[in-house]
Amino acid sequence: MSNLRLSTTAVIDALDAITVLLNSGGYIELRTGAPPATCETADSGTLLATCNLSATAFGAASDGTDKATAVANAISADTSADNDGAIGHFRAKTSGGSCVIQGDCSLTGLGGDMQFTTLDVTTGDNVSISGWTLNIPEA
Repeated sequence: MSNLRLSTTAVIDALDAITVLLNSGGYIELRTGAPPATCETADSGTLLATCNLSATAFGAASDGTDKATAVANAISADTSADNDGAIGHFRAKTSGGSCVIQGDCSLTGLGGDMQFTTLDVTTGDNVSISGWTLNIPEA
């Protein structure tokens, strides 16, 4: 069993370093199915919607209970979804299209990395993300 622990300052700085990658043109793709094995793996599933992050994607990370926390600034809705389907995962990408963060999606309260009141999308729908909080544990 590892006794490796990170300091509060280390996890705050690490989270800030991650979120800054999404500044100036970062966006979130909402896709069908399970996420790829890693961020370096090619996209999977059908692209349903793309929501743009603010120019400064996240506020500064802060100290939470045993974790660093960063809250996304406003996220623009996709006012016309690209395809029909059920949201299964998201990929947050840089302005250049490199995946920085990915995770699964679920209905609110069911534990997904990003949660929605509905997962069903129809072509032309307005698709929005009301908020997004990232955490990195200290231990």
